[in-house]
Amino acid sequence: MYSLHTFGTKKIVSSNFVDQCSSPVAALLFNSNYKWFVYENSAIVFFKYNNTLISVGGILSSLKNKTVILDKFLEFCKKNDLSYIFIHFDSTDAAIFNSRGLLVNQIGSSYIIDCADYSMAGKPFQQLRNKINKAKKKNVAITKIQTDEELQNIMSQIDFINSCWIKNKGDKPLKNVVGNVNDIKLVGGLSNIYVAIDSNDKIIAYVVYSRNFGKYDGWFYNLSRNLDDIPNGTMQAINSFAMKDLAPFKYLSFGYTPLTDINSNTKFRKSRAC
Repeated sequence: MYSLHTFGTKKIVSSNFVDQCSSPVAALLFNSNYKWFVYENSAIVFFKYNNTLISVGGILSSLKNKTVILDKFLEFCKKNDLSYIFIHFDSTDAAIFNSRGLLVNQIGSSYIIDCADYSMAGKPFQQLRNKINKAKKKNVAITKIQTDEELQNIMSQIDFINSCWIKNKGDKPLKNVVGNVNDIKLVGGLSNIYVAIDSNDKIIAYVVYSRNFGKYDGWFYNLSRNLDDIPNGTMQAINSFAMKDLAPFKYLSFGYTPLTDINSNTKFRKSRAC
């Protein structure tokens, strides 16, 4: 018999569900608004939008049990007259979705660094190093926020950056599929936040890194925001500082970027319009 749950951070970490995640955005599964559909030792994670269940991270299960829990989930949706969408999953899950009559469309790409072989040395990264040096010459300093109390002390500056970011983008903040800095808790080591400070001791940018689990064990570039007039190289400087501070780890996932590297040669059954 299946069951529905709202899991807290400790329960998610102690379970083996996230360890079975083959998506590079496993860190998103800690979203407090997500529900967990559990059957035996498998799970499908989702949030509800109107009458649609939007699942994130693929099928959290061993390969042999993936079809079992998917069938249970689809049965649950049919019984309750619910629509469903799956996002952020790998090619193995895509083939399983196809086997159950679901269409698979690529809507973007994920970018991941294998940190075991990564280095910023050499000619290929000369431009990146130059950008970081430009930020340093503008007296941009990078620091890690150490405690939740310290984070609360700078939240007014963080909120100001967020409001400027949304205003400049001319859009509303996405809910449930991106991180929320207001939900970040530094205690426990599952998230870290790094800020860029200008010569006037003003915070001009920040990046939140969250612990990633499963196939892409390491860190997830969860959320980044900045003012629009920051020195060139500021965001690159934050990432370079963070990678050194967080090391050693296996992978750094930059998450999903929509409408990039669309592969028209995909072998999966997809919508005719795509």
